Amino acid sequence: MKTNIIMKDKTQNTLKSTALALLSLASMEMLIFYPEYISYVIGVSAVVLLIAIFIFVRVKIRSFASMMSAIIAFLFFASSMLSLVFIHGTTYKQLFIGASTILFFILMKRLMGLKVYEIQTMAYKQQYSYIDFILLLTSLYFYSGFFGLYLYMSLPLWSLLLAVFLVNGLLFFLFFYFNDLWLKKMWMYVFVLTFIVLEIAWTLSYWPNGLLGRGFVLFFIYYLLSGLGKHYLKETFSRKVVQEYVVVGIVVLALVLSTSQWTY
Repeated sequence: MKTNIIMKDKTQNTLKSTALALLSLASMEMLIFYPEYISYVIGVSAVVLLIAIFIFVRVKIRSFASMMSAIIAFLFFASSMLSLVFIHGTTYKQLFIGASTILFFILMKRLMGLKVYEIQTMAYKQQYSYIDFILLLTSLYFYSGFFGLYLYMSLPLWSLLLAVFLVNGLLFFLFFYFNDLWLKKMWMYVFVLTFIVLEIAWTLSYWPNGLLGRGFVLFFIYYLLSGLGKHYLKETFSRKVVQEYVVVGIVVLALVLSTSQWTY
């Protein structure tokens, strides 16, 4: 009896995840085929998908885990839509849409019915969970998209910095929450780390690089601060940990910035 209930729940979660992924796919395809209605497509898609996510994830006022799960899903969708606007070439756009849809489907399957104890188990069994990976990818999408708005759509500098501040603060909070680092002082850490990223974003606004180059630099900072912050709060901070994060980050950053095709 219990096995049948579990199987039924899994089937329902798969169907719900599929429906949400198809909604995401349709939204991104409409963004490509109707560029003249970009604001309407983004606005309507955001509202429809947000409502669908809250319904399918069964968000409850007293369930903080379900609320955070819904927010992560919506942030990933929003960042994907924003990045898609600045991708050139039909082939690249379709590849991006396909990859984002698959990632969104997997994310929704992981988030469906996620409980607090499952978050705790996930945080201690894996150094980087799938949700951590999605948060990192979401940060890259948002950073590149924000700089795209700043460079190509004349977004005022204060708007760029405000967007980075709000989204980055939320991303840091979600990263620490899903790593079971719910501490009284967490808000202080989130504010300090967000302010550091904000200062770097302001500096990058004067760089000659393109949107992806600047986005990757800010992504590297987020990756570094979130990872080191996690180890510090878990009391696993060491010289070896610092070396691992710095070496990996610098290698990836150097590869990206040395490729003029992606940075200009």
